Amino acid sequence: MRCIPPVPPVNSPKEDKLTGRGARHNPKTYGGSYDPMELEEWIRGTEKNFIVIEVPEEKKVNIGTFYLTGEVDIWW
Repeated sequence: MRCIPPVPPVNSPKEDKLTGRGARHNPKTYGGSYDPMELEEWIRGTEKNFIVIEVPEEKKVNIGTFYLTGEVDIWW
């Protein structure tokens, strides 16, 4: 009797676990500070995390906005 191989998942496990993998890197949140250095630091840190956890380009905005808080989250 032949064994039928399992059907691969629609979403790869890599994509399904992006948020969890990102959270392990303790990403900073950004609350809309008027300090341009604070914003620049948040952007650079977020971009580094995206590189390390291999976030696909099409998911960066959705994941990045998850870490917005306060006024800037309301604005977004």
